[in-house]
Amino acid sequence: MENTALELHFKQAAPFWRDVYEQESVYALVHQDRRETVLAIVDRLRLQAGANVLDVGCGSGAISVPLAARGLRVNAVDAVPEMVTLTKRRASECQVVRMLEVALGDIHNLEFGDKYFDLVLAIGVLPWLDNERSALREIRRVVKPGGYVLVNVDNRWGLHRVLDPVTNFSLAGLRVGIGHLLRFLRLRSKNRGIRTSLSSMKQFNRLLDGHDFEVLQGKTIGFGPFTGFGREILPNSLGVKLHRVLQKLCDRNVPILRSLGGQYLVLAQRRNCCS
Repeated sequence: MENTALELHFKQAAPFWRDVYEQESVYALVHQDRRETVLAIVDRLRLQAGANVLDVGCGSGAISVPLAARGLRVNAVDAVPEMVTLTKRRASECQVVRMLEVALGDIHNLEFGDKYFDLVLAIGVLPWLDNERSALREIRRVVKPGGYVLVNVDNRWGLHRVLDPVTNFSLAGLRVGIGHLLRFLRLRSKNRGIRTSLSSMKQFNRLLDGHDFEVLQGKTIGFGPFTGFGREILPNSLGVKLHRVLQKLCDRNVPILRSLGGQYLVLAQRRNCCS
């Protein structure tokens, strides 16, 4: 984490991230869909058993543990001790401790050798950083030439942001919108300075290309929560139904809608020609 306010936020929010994959809110469903999409993409890569995988910002281990259960050798790191504890607990409960090593870690200064990993994941990490470029340079350093990265950013043109100008068209409005969402989820602390960044799909593709990554697949995920001036305007049950309908259309590659998910998830490959 890059500032103490953000680290404190995730420390206090650790129980929420432990439980979110079992909840039924729109916000929770978006993150459940993201996890299932990530795991499906990794399955399609057909990595060899024992391949080295790094999960940066592992949170509660919701992705690290299933990957270890698939026979991949996973290093999971997070900047928040509470998250490390949750991942270790989940690994023990699922009996994958032998395949999963968990430790504190900083995405800007990873304590691993060059060109070590076959796959690096940073899911739900980059939007919280002040310096995406530094993080991508470090990810590039530790992944093998020809290895894969799976990362996401918050889509500037996500439908729920376009529909709510307060949360989309100004930084001040963005802070207000995030504040409302965090308070709604009871995650809002008294600390200030929490930010998330937004990026367009083209912007992020260019950023990856500039760090020697070739984009192989990109898709958007997540419609909602649906807000007006930073406040939810649909009952949860209706929001869930609307998200599911829109996500299905997005997955079918419906023009325009396929670009309007709230998060942009990218599979990319480090170019072999680069040193």
